[in-house]
Amino acid sequence: MKRIILILVFTFGVISLISQNPTVKFYLKDGSTKQYLIADIDSMNIIKSGDSSNITIVNKKTGSKQIINISKVKKIFFDDSTRIAFELSDSSSKDTTIYVRLQDLDSININTPEQFAYDTVRIANQIWMRKNLNVSRYRNGDTIAHVEDSVKWASLSTGAWCYYNNDPSNEAVYGKLYNWFAASDPRGLAPEGWHVPDYSEWTAMVSYLGDDSLAGGKLKENGTVHWLSPNSGATNESGFTALPGGFRNYDGRFNQISRLGAWWTNEKYDALFAYSRYMRYDDNKAPRLVARFINGFSIRCIKD
Repeated sequence: MKRIILILVFTFGVISLISQNPTVKFYLKDGSTKQYLIADIDSMNIIKSGDSSNITIVNKKTGSKQIINISKVKKIFFDDSTRIAFELSDSSSKDTTIYVRLQDLDSININTPEQFAYDTVRIANQIWMRKNLNVSRYRNGDTIAHVEDSVKWASLSTGAWCYYNNDPSNEAVYGKLYNWFAASDPRGLAPEGWHVPDYSEWTAMVSYLGDDSLAGGKLKENGTVHWLSPNSGATNESGFTALPGGFRNYDGRFNQISRLGAWWTNEKYDALFAYSRYMRYDDNKAPRLVARFINGFSIRCIKD
C-alpha cells in the first residue's frame, strides 16, 4: 500500500468520511481542501495540541457521539477497507484500540481551539462566550468568505467576515466582524452546542442587569486598555467583558474601534435590517440597534 502519513496540527475544521466514496477530506483554515483515497493512507499521526483538544466521532445511524481526548491518542489508522482505528493509551499505560466501521461513520471532528476552547460566563440562566466569535467556517465545514474590498463588501448578499481595518493584528483581541448574512446562515455560524443569540436572549440578559440604560456598564470590560477614556460606568460585574471592536459600515468603511462595540442577533427587523445591541465608551447603556444586513459587527454566542 502506498504510504501517506498525515500530520494533523489542528489547523483543520472537519474531517469528513464518505463511506460510499472512500476518501478523507480535510478542510483547512486557509479555505483550501485536501482529499485522499482511504486505500492510499497507511496512518494519520497527531501532534498533540494540549489535553483540552478532542476528537468527536459521530455515528451516522444513531447520531451518537464518542469523544476521545487528544492526549490519549497514539495513532489513527485504517484497519482495512471497512474500519478506522484509534489507538489509545490510558493512564495505566495500557494500550487499547477503538474501531469504527466506515459504513456507520458520519464524520470525525477534530476540535481545535477555534471550535471549542471557549471561556464562558453565566449570567442568570444563560451561558455566554466571554470573547467575540472568531471562526472562518460554518458548522458544516463550508468556508465563510473573507472580504476585504470595500466595494465588494457593500454589495454582498451572502455571508462574509473581515478583521477591523483588514488588520489581522486585531483578531486576537476583537475576533472577526461578520455581516448578518453570516450570522443568520442556516449552516450555522456558531460551533456545535452554541448559537447566535436571538433578540429575546440579548434582551433577557440586558433586563437582568438592569435595563438598556444601565446594563452596558455591567457588561463592558473595565479600565481603558481597550476602551477609550472615560469608559463610563464600566465595572464588568457580569463577567461578559464586552470590548470595543468597532464595526464595518454598510459602505465598507471601518468605524469606532476603541469607542464602540456592536453585536448581532440572529433576528431580522425587515427585508434590509436586523436587530443588534451596542455599547459606547462614553456611557453605560446597552441599547437596541437596527442595522443593515451588510454591516460588519461582532458576535457573542450563547449556549444551546
